[in-house]
Amino acid sequence: MKFIETPMANEYHLQEDYTSRLLDLTSKKLNEILENAQTINDLDTNQIFAMQPMLKKQIDHVKDFMPIMEELVKSVKQLQEELVEVKTKLRQLELLSKYRDWITRLRSIMLRKMNERNKKFKIMNQEFKNWSDVAEMLLVEADNKFLYEEKGEHYEQTCTNLLVNVLKDFGLTKSDFDQLLLMYNDSVTEFHNEKTTLKDLPYAQVELAKMTFPESMAGYKKPLEKALNAISIWKKEFVIKDCTNFMAKFPEKYGSTYKKG
Repeated sequence: MKFIETPMANEYHLQEDYTSRLLDLTSKKLNEILENAQTINDLDTNQIFAMQPMLKKQIDHVKDFMPIMEELVKSVKQLQEELVEVKTKLRQLELLSKYRDWITRLRSIMLRKMNERNKKFKIMNQEFKNWSDVAEMLLVEADNKFLYEEKGEHYEQTCTNLLVNVLKDFGLTKSDFDQLLLMYNDSVTEFHNEKTTLKDLPYAQVELAKMTFPESMAGYKKPLEKALNAISIWKKEFVIKDCTNFMAKFPEKYGSTYKKG
């Protein structure tokens, strides 16, 4: 076994070696005296006095050694507590990272639906190319709202309201979505090597339903369930729309009821 070279460890091993040698020496001396005496009554005064310094050395050494042992016990206890904390954090990272892909997919769906709604109702004069565009706009609106409210004025959060309405269509709230984004930010890519696809969605939903989250993460389960359900809704919507567009290409076969789009 290899010992860690630290001042405390070195002191501990020196003390341990010294104690061992002292106890061996003291034990030999005591045994010699006691072997020469049949009973305690046979010990003369000189022999009793001869034993006292050795016994005192043992007692003093134990007194010196106890603080070192107490420090070692404290250190071990602290390391155990830190180990439990590390294990808990690793478990949290593992759980968060497991659903990272699904949150990414949900974010992409929200981006697409926001653009569709924006185009349909002409809410904003821009099209979002990626989620970074949306995130930046949401941040700007949050800052502007704060500044306007300080002056006692109203500020219309157009992009935020657009997102809220899209989320509502999928049974999600802004609070749910914010929590999901927080989970995404706290996750680590390296914790999951298997990429998920839409065909994995039913399995992910079943697995999530059975999964027990740590107490500190209990609030994450419901938003995740809503997220997977939202992806499921979008998937069905996409399939229906795709089928409708396909059948619209062949009106002679499927009838003129189906119109593209």
